Amino acid sequence: MKKRLILLYIFFFVLFFLGLLYAEDTAKVPVDENQSIEELLNTNRVGFDFIVDGRATKGYLICDKGRFQCGFIGSWQTYVFQRVEYVNAELCNVYFMVSTEIFDTPDYNFDKLETGDSGYSGYTHWDFPYGYRTALTKAVVLDYIHNERGLKVFYNSDERYPSQCQAIVIDNLRIRSKPSINSEIIGNLAKLSEITLYEESTHEDTIDNFKSPWYKVKTTDGKDGWVFGAYVRIFFTDKKGVQPREAILRKFGG
Repeated sequence: MKKRLILLYIFFFVLFFLGLLYAEDTAKVPVDENQSIEELLNTNRVGFDFIVDGRATKGYLICDKGRFQCGFIGSWQTYVFQRVEYVNAELCNVYFMVSTEIFDTPDYNFDKLETGDSGYSGYTHWDFPYGYRTALTKAVVLDYIHNERGLKVFYNSDERYPSQCQAIVIDNLRIRSKPSINSEIIGNLAKLSEITLYEESTHEDTIDNFKSPWYKVKTTDGKDGWVFGAYVRIFFTDKKGVQPREAILRKFGG
């Protein structure tokens, strides 16, 4: 009996000791509230849910010690982080893009995306993405750090910002001075050239039975020009269900 009591005392002592170690390990590091919002974001992990036009979404924004990431939970659609702009010690703007969806059935210029390329399968043709902005305040960041609870940040889907993205040319392509097949040819792009798109035309044209907008690019000598969108494929570097660069090169590199 005495031996059992000793073992029981030892058992509870070990549990008590481990509890102290756990409490010490999980104790919160004091937060210096005099830090700027940039300093707080560079030394803490915070996360927020997006609210679009007053409606809840499954989009999220995470900052892990200065590393920002956007995403969209449970959907083919995704947010792609662009940049952060610190306005002052109390406020920063986070800019991001919204990419389009993957569909179950193909269209004239949709590409097959196999499982393994991104974890999803389906057909996709990425449109030129619109850029958006959401504002983070120091008060909201401190609220998250102190309470460790999900908070919400807002953006207006009608408030769009200049955006750009990367693309691959899938056939030899002419660069024109204006978004029109009748405009002057100012350059040429070889198949599989990688280009940056800066703008999308407000209209669509039909060429070779393909209906598409035009995209603004820069020539090698720095001139602004336009290419017909049906012969480029946009890709992103985000990992949430987007079409990777390698998948495009494999399909059109033959």
